[in-house]
Amino acid sequence: MSTLQVGQRVFVPVSLNPEWTGEGIIERISKYGSYAEGTAIVRMTTGRFVGVDGGFDASKLQLVEGIKIIKAKRSNNKTGLKIYGKVLGESGKEYNFAYIRRPNFRGWICSCESFFFDMFKKRRNCKHLHFVRGELGRFGTQVPKEN
Repeated sequence: MSTLQVGQRVFVPVSLNPEWTGEGIIERISKYGSYAEGTAIVRMTTGRFVGVDGGFDASKLQLVEGIKIIKAKRSNNKTGLKIYGKVLGESGKEYNFAYIRRPNFRGWICSCESFFFDMFKKRRNCKHLHFVRGELGRFGTQVPKEN
């Protein structure tokens, strides 16, 4: 808890609270409460509860350092969409990404402005896709298959 300070950006992982998963800014840190390390009051900036304060175990919050994958799934439909998910950018915004294999297009796409307005026409990937491909593999081989 000693590393957390008021005003820092933190990430609430799925393992801590699946409903509140996302990024937020620490508003207050209380040494009192039900948690051994203390309670951090976080104002959420992404996810389902944007703008709402929540209290979390301060020892289980993760400091935001760069880009994080929030979720990644395999598609079970035969539409050409193979992998899709959400990535949390350095700015705190959530972006959608996908890997598509179709007869007329094969590749990764991202919903960030940089990709759509600049990188796509140059046939390049944005920084979010570079991170996702590094974590999940070139063709998303590290994403587990769902039963």
